[in-house]
Amino acid sequence: MLLVGGSVLFGIGGSTFGQLFAYTREFAEARHVDVTLFNSALRSVTSMTWIVGPPLGFLLFSRGSSLRLYLISAVLYTAAAAVSVLLLPETLSAGEQRTRISFGQTVRTLSAPVKAIILVIVLLLTVNSMYGINVALYVTETRGLPSTFAGLMIGLAAALEIPVMLLAGRFAERIGKQKIVFAAALCATAFFVAMPFADSPAALLALQLPNAIWTGVALSIPVVILQDALPNRAGIASALYSSAFKAGIFIGGLLVGTVAELVGFGKVFLVCAAFTAIAAAVLSLRRSTWSTH
Repeated sequence: MLLVGGSVLFGIGGSTFGQLFAYTREFAEARHVDVTLFNSALRSVTSMTWIVGPPLGFLLFSRGSSLRLYLISAVLYTAAAAVSVLLLPETLSAGEQRTRISFGQTVRTLSAPVKAIILVIVLLLTVNSMYGINVALYVTETRGLPSTFAGLMIGLAAALEIPVMLLAGRFAERIGKQKIVFAAALCATAFFVAMPFADSPAALLALQLPNAIWTGVALSIPVVILQDALPNRAGIASALYSSAFKAGIFIGGLLVGTVAELVGFGKVFLVCAAFTAIAAAVLSLRRSTWSTH
């Protein structure tokens, strides 16, 4: 019963994920705000929650207070729903209309560069999912460190992601969004290659800087690239991003257990490095289509 209820409710809630990006896009455009910077600022707020959330979650679970954790989560979700209904404004002015183009029609007409970006998103989010599942087990089982240290690592990475997202949003137009994502994929490859060789708490914490750099970019810039490629179809672009995001999470969840069972928790990071290297290669192959947009 819990599995069925959780699947249904998480599915309904997850459907709003992509539309949040569409709302952000329309909100910024309606107010003539830099879309990339505004989106990055919004994602940095999400990272702030990861500074508090994982350490608090691990602490509550370690003390056997899972019921309290679920109650706190329910209260926060209810508060978010109330804010959405009562405080968020409409993004379009009176008299404006959205362009209605079917999702299927959009998918059939996607260009090669857009398909490449979607593939990159899937690869990067697969890796992000694998890392999120594997890191706590690696820290506790392989390195023999307490579970609270895993929460500290995640919180530190989230804190470092905030300035990374803001800087990426600020300079994305000047440098080129695809080039920034390409650099992030290379950074991710280096990070995952180094992770199995980090044999001390200090080394693991130091590696959270490159971890924050690649995730800060991967979780903020690609959705703007898709929206730029599909003008006047922000909702569909965001739905494509959300679908690619969830596909990455699904694939990562399926792979990480099998890989860890076959080669161990440490070697999972090397598989992640292979995936991010493929993502960098895909972006490199599309370099002739790069622009500053």
